[in-house]
Amino acid sequence: METRRAGRLGRSIPVIGFGGRALGPPPPRGDRDGPRLEPRDAQRALAAAIEAGVELVDVAPAWGDAEALAGETIRALRGRDRVVLATLVPDAPPPPGATPRPPRPGPDGSTPAPALERVLPAAWVQRAVEASLRATRLEVLPLAWLPWRGGWLTASAWPELRGAMARLVREGKVLTWGAHLPDVPPDDVAALLDAAPVAAIQVALDLEHRAAAAVLDATATREVAVIVRRPLAGGALTGDVGDLGGVPRARWRDEVADRADLALRWVLGHAAVTAALVGARTLDHVRAAIAAGDGRALSPPLREALDAGDT
Repeated sequence: METRRAGRLGRSIPVIGFGGRALGPPPPRGDRDGPRLEPRDAQRALAAAIEAGVELVDVAPAWGDAEALAGETIRALRGRDRVVLATLVPDAPPPPGATPRPPRPGPDGSTPAPALERVLPAAWVQRAVEASLRATRLEVLPLAWLPWRGGWLTASAWPELRGAMARLVREGKVLTWGAHLPDVPPDDVAALLDAAPVAAIQVALDLEHRAAAAVLDATATREVAVIVRRPLAGGALTGDVGDLGGVPRARWRDEVADRADLALRWVLGHAAVTAALVGARTLDHVRAAIAAGDGRALSPPLREALDAGDT
């Protein structure tokens, strides 16, 4: 696989990472679903991915036993010094007995971000990190994501949170921090990268959802790793039938293996992107994803057509 420098992470990593959602409970089955895949199936796929060179694994506490299974796999393969396990600090739960109230829309109809002191109070972040350390059974979390919203840099709670981030690094509990951005990133990403000790950002980017492309320029001169989640739009961009990105199949079928291969190569064709997280559930998924990370770029005419949504 191609590797790319991950800036503030202080290392290079392969361009394909493992999205660990499948390590959690399987979704409800439909009448036409194939064989049921359990978390242990995904764990075998994860082991194969690591053995094949994948060095970034993304999990979250909300995904059942995903943290535990990922940590177990990394330890079994003696990958603690090689594999970057990234996990998400979840939003803090509301106080007991509190009635959640949705924020009121602003004058322009937009919904303001929830208050930083409610979502990520420093004490909660500390407890969440320690819970993830227990679940993964790792000595340190290589990369901890904070679910970031716009406008928080001016919040009164930001200095305390920043101090907690620094303390957890000093204590050897977190190696690096990252900002997990919403599907439509906020306008202050550049300011965040200048003010916060973050080594990476995670964005949602695929051929059908391109809002995050606007923030890629902000990372170019700041040496921040850009990790893309859902590059296949949750599986919607797989298969071998139909147009993709506004481009008919006839224009790409001789250049790539299938829609997923095309979608991944388009994402990785952004120079600012460091790696794409692929939710591989089977060994075949692992092999296909790794093949798309071989560094071969799309031809300029096809790339231009996809960028423009040309038909």
